[in-house]
Amino acid sequence: MRPKVLLVEPIGDPGTKLLRELADIKILPALSQRLVISHIRDADAVIIRAMLRVDRQAIDAARQLRVIGRFGVGIDNIDVERATEVGIPVVWTPEANCAAVADFTLGLILAIARKIPIADRTLRGGAPWQKRHEFVGTDVSQKVLGIIGFGRIGRAVAERAKGFRMNVLVYDPLLDRDIVAGRGASPVALDELLTQSDFVSVHVPLTPETINLIGEREIKMMKTQAFIINTARGGVVDTRALLKALKARRIAGAALDTFDKEPPSRRGLMFRLDNIITTPHIAAFTREALEKTSTMVAEGVLSVLRKERPQFVFNTSVFEKRGMINNQRRF
Repeated sequence: MRPKVLLVEPIGDPGTKLLRELADIKILPALSQRLVISHIRDADAVIIRAMLRVDRQAIDAARQLRVIGRFGVGIDNIDVERATEVGIPVVWTPEANCAAVADFTLGLILAIARKIPIADRTLRGGAPWQKRHEFVGTDVSQKVLGIIGFGRIGRAVAERAKGFRMNVLVYDPLLDRDIVAGRGASPVALDELLTQSDFVSVHVPLTPETINLIGEREIKMMKTQAFIINTARGGVVDTRALLKALKARRIAGAALDTFDKEPPSRRGLMFRLDNIITTPHIAAFTREALEKTSTMVAEGVLSVLRKERPQFVFNTSVFEKRGMINNQRRF
């Protein structure tokens, strides 16, 4: 029998076509956590994006699940610990959207520094031409960019920032200082990065260690003319502390593509402030990046279904400790 693959959300044509060559595909009829648990029971593989979760309850409900695929790089909506306990590999796509997210990050830096969105809205709204004098921005060139997290995306952002002749500081306690210096950046402690940077860009996953990594204390350390840019995960920055600082003009502004709750409430303070840019988690949304991600996650899932080791697997211990073929529960 052909294996059954559950798509919690559609993943696009490239990956779907690859999967159909080997498997039968079912796409969840609606975005519902209850439906995930219901439909995962008979699935051999599940592919998830950002909106719902493959949590412990879903994993325990699955009777024959062999692999979990993550369309993207964030795995905070997958219970990786439980998946590893029962021998299920989690495949992901860490290299598919690096360029897209890095480009978008630089776009947000330019947009918030030069007040581009509010200037556009004001002109479209019919304001007098003289109002343009209210939109005096700040230079990006030769400013200090602090990057929190120096993985694939953080490094890509640093490379682009060099084109603007920015001085790059990096906080990443998991990396050797020589690796950071070898990329033309300066490794520093978090407190130093916050006090010295004109722009602070977040590029770390959401983990118990990074929840509210940037809170009230950290924001108070920043320059009053500094900006925060977050294209990683909303929970890394304490939303309440950030909005409080923005309202008081304690910092100059923020640009957010991710939120601690998605979609965010439109009734809150966030959407009434004029020194913040918000976008609906679209940093990775380019045609090229989405096609690469679709193909990569499908290839990873198919590798496991063929009893091969995938190129990108998050919980490598599933293979290192047991081996795929010898996994008693799943293979």
